[in-house]
Amino acid sequence: KPGGVDQGAARQHEIKAIHALSLPGKVAPYTAGRFMKQTIQHILEEKELI
Repeated sequence: KPGGVDQGAARQHEIKAIHALSLPGKVAPYTAGRFMKQTIQHILEEKELI
């Protein structure tokens, strides 16, 4: 399941984990897009595709 959180372990340790996929894009779309662009660009540079 996407999200990177072990919900069972969170419950076991009494940690409230909220499953909120796409949250950065919903609350800060410009900033989220900028970080995505930078990450994709770095990956392409590492693979020498650009």
